[in-house]
Amino acid sequence: MKQKLILSVIFGSLLLIIGKSFALQEKKQAPARIKIIQADELRFERRAGRDIRRLVGNVVLEHEEIRMYCDSANMIELENSFEAFNNVKINSGDTLFLYGDYLKYNGNTRLAEIFYNVRLLDGKTTLTTNQLNYNRNTGIAYYEQSGKVVDEQNELTSLRGYYMTSEKRVHFRKDVVLINPEYIMNSDTLVYHTTSKVANFFGPTVIDADDTYIYCENGWYDTQNNKSQFNKNANIINGEHDIRGDSLYYDRSTEVAKAFENVVIADTVQHVILKGDYAEYYKNLGYTFITETPLAIFIENNDSLYLHSDTIRAIFNEEQDIELIKSYNKVKFYKSDLQGMCDSLIYKMNDSLIIMYREPLLWTGENQLSADSVHVKINGETIETLTLHHSAFIVNRSDSLQFNQVRGRTMTGYFNEGELDYIIVSGNAETIYYVKEDDGNLIGINKAISSRMRIELEDNNIKKIFYFEKPDGTMFPEADLLEPERILRGFNWLENKRPLEWSDIFKK
Repeated sequence: MKQKLILSVIFGSLLLIIGKSFALQEKKQAPARIKIIQADELRFERRAGRDIRRLVGNVVLEHEEIRMYCDSANMIELENSFEAFNNVKINSGDTLFLYGDYLKYNGNTRLAEIFYNVRLLDGKTTLTTNQLNYNRNTGIAYYEQSGKVVDEQNELTSLRGYYMTSEKRVHFRKDVVLINPEYIMNSDTLVYHTTSKVANFFGPTVIDADDTYIYCENGWYDTQNNKSQFNKNANIINGEHDIRGDSLYYDRSTEVAKAFENVVIADTVQHVILKGDYAEYYKNLGYTFITETPLAIFIENNDSLYLHSDTIRAIFNEEQDIELIKSYNKVKFYKSDLQGMCDSLIYKMNDSLIIMYREPLLWTGENQLSADSVHVKINGETIETLTLHHSAFIVNRSDSLQFNQVRGRTMTGYFNEGELDYIIVSGNAETIYYVKEDDGNLIGINKAISSRMRIELEDNNIKKIFYFEKPDGTMFPEADLLEPERILRGFNWLENKRPLEWSDIFKK
């Protein structure tokens, strides 16, 4: 019995506490009433079964620390709401002001609906539209029938907009246009920070300036400092240069761009494409470089040249066209009629001249060529001349174990329709040449020296050798010339390093 009494007291106390808690919560959640601060005239009317307070002249109303001004208002006290007419103004905080011709405000939901000639002023930012909803619970003002936001730098328009007053951030949707004195930006979805002036965009976005066109589907633009980052199908067209990458960083003030992953830089005038996974572009300084699996493609209709190395640098002229390509470290290139490798290479675009440095090695047809440096002159899609400077060496395979060899101080090869036609050798010329019958049977091995010689080729094979200026040569039967004597000093057959297709230039 005593236990039941104790439980009854405890249960009763709990009910009392719960009841008080609900009462306090209900009291706390009860909406504040709209107050009439001022009006020149106050009338009581009954319309459509509702009691209305009609306020006329210099009307001032207050609700939870915000004041609302208008010429006249209809207040429905029972619903804790009112309508305001003409010269409507809402003052919310120190910097936020709302203006319009007509206002509907509900004190219970804390939602304001403003119509006609609507303006929202927040510091130096002005939002204009024909209808604006302002939710005081969330601090969000939004329009759904086109609006415009203007600050000291930019003008933004869209069909829909959401202004987060606390975060000083505007979300624009549908047909978004940002107009800056220096460019125009079009986007599907854009978020603009009114304090930092940074625009974040989501979805297809285009930025169009006098000489620059930018496209991406995600990124940001700091309109105050002209710095930006573009992601997802990012593309910058700057004059004749088309820059693409998974991600692009761009500083418009300095004309510097950085590209990351799947980078493509194209010169549409010189028909050159640079590819790689990282690049930096300096328009004002007149160059770009690309690293991380770089590739340069010199486009021709039927036979493009593919070039790879550790780093590729392109130099621009005053018209911003590529005039020079510099390729550094572990250079390899492929063209159907010419393949090569060296430590460093320069391609002079205006002269159509390739210069190879440090252990250059070339292959054309059945011929392997090497020297201290090599100059290759290209005319259109075909090679015109090929000059080997110092320690020049040509090897031509006659048979599986037989190699025609020519060495000298300088060699110049002349091409005809893409094939090596003849070679002029100057200075300390030496040859080892396997002389054969028309049916391929070996006649003998010709070993000769001369100050100058001319080598004629047919189908990329040595056909004749003419010796000038004190020639000295001997034709040896094959059995009379030992293997070591069949090799000239500097001979090194490196066919295994030759790229047989363009993708082989990436092989180590």
